[in-house]
Amino acid sequence: MGTILVVDDLAHNHRLMSFVLENHGYADAESYEPPDLDDIPNGGMGIFLIRKLMDDVTYTRVSGRNHWSLTKSLLVKGI
Repeated sequence: MGTILVVDDLAHNHRLMSFVLENHGYADAESYEPPDLDDIPNGGMGIFLIRKLMDDVTYTRVSGRNHWSLTKSLLVKGI
């Protein structure tokens, strides 16, 4: 477990909410497999939740740090 730093303030343009998270932890986002929800693990649900809740997720690892860029549409679908 480590500190999560919000690198950029929330960018809010009334349609999208975007922000960047950075931390020192290790995440293998490239080979990540979703967990079996019939047998919920004690940990490792972060990547699963981020990918389910956000509309766009990009991940890079630079100089031993995780960089996550997350975007969520604020428009209600079907309206």
